[in-house]
Amino acid sequence: MSKKLYLLLACCSAAFLFSSCKKNGETGGLPEPAGGYTTLEALYQTQTTPSLFVTINNDEPSTLEGPSGVQYVFPDSVFTLADGTPVYGTISLQIKEFINKKDMIFHRILPVTDTSVLEGYGMIYIQATKNGVPLLVKSTKKIAAYLPQVPGFTLPDELQLFAGTLRADSTFTRVSWKAAAEEDGGADPLPGYAVLYTSRLGYLQAANYQPGKKRKISLNLSGFPSFDETAMLRTYVVYDKLKTTYAMGQKPYGFRSGATVTDSFVANQPLHIVSFGIKDGFFYGGIKEATISSDSTLSLELKKMEAVDLFSQVAALK
Repeated sequence: MSKKLYLLLACCSAAFLFSSCKKNGETGGLPEPAGGYTTLEALYQTQTTPSLFVTINNDEPSTLEGPSGVQYVFPDSVFTLADGTPVYGTISLQIKEFINKKDMIFHRILPVTDTSVLEGYGMIYIQATKNGVPLLVKSTKKIAAYLPQVPGFTLPDELQLFAGTLRADSTFTRVSWKAAAEEDGGADPLPGYAVLYTSRLGYLQAANYQPGKKRKISLNLSGFPSFDETAMLRTYVVYDKLKTTYAMGQKPYGFRSGATVTDSFVANQPLHIVSFGIKDGFFYGGIKEATISSDSTLSLELKKMEAVDLFSQVAALK
């Protein structure tokens, strides 16, 4: 079956199979700790991953909607034991989604490889078990996931499937991505969606290596009490029309020193620069809108504020 035909059948299936499962969603975050934040790690721990725990019947096709609006299509008999033994009846799924830029930044799931920034269209995590035993996708089957995109944005003609693995050092980005093998699946653009179809489980995303000419930007930061190398400060670029964000001026992905951060941006793409940090229990943050057309210098002032206010501003950057 060609992948285009597979996607057509998956679309048809979604029309009458949607809501064929039981689900329990979980989103949001935990309140700010008493006395404020002491470290960025404490800040990250207040954020709850958009997760879904659900059961489906492996004997029949199923569809469901994830916590951030991703739609999934599961063929019948899609899961097996690790040795290929068929699995019947109810199975348990855990799904996590990193579609919102806020979730990417504050859960440290960024669309980057060990060497490259990706033009990403959303990241997900899928795990399946039967009575606590991990399952695999049958080699002849594919799961489809429809990742919603910015309304009116034209997707590229081709997309790739990337698979992620957890990093040993998770300080700045917890997952490292590599292009998946062709037999593992792929990705296609559809109106309003980037669709990935996969026989893999775990961390997955539809993406491309970031194209376009780059322009160098020096970002001068101000307002933060300390800009030495011990400062707990992170700065990110967030592309407005792409589900892509990455940390600036980092070795690896997040380290910075001094009051200036330098990095390269894709030219003529509207974006926001987000910077935040913690000093003496107080949270500082700032956001700057820009479109980079040439090498230049920008300024961004960080102000003492409530972290939830910056969370809300970043969450609005879909």
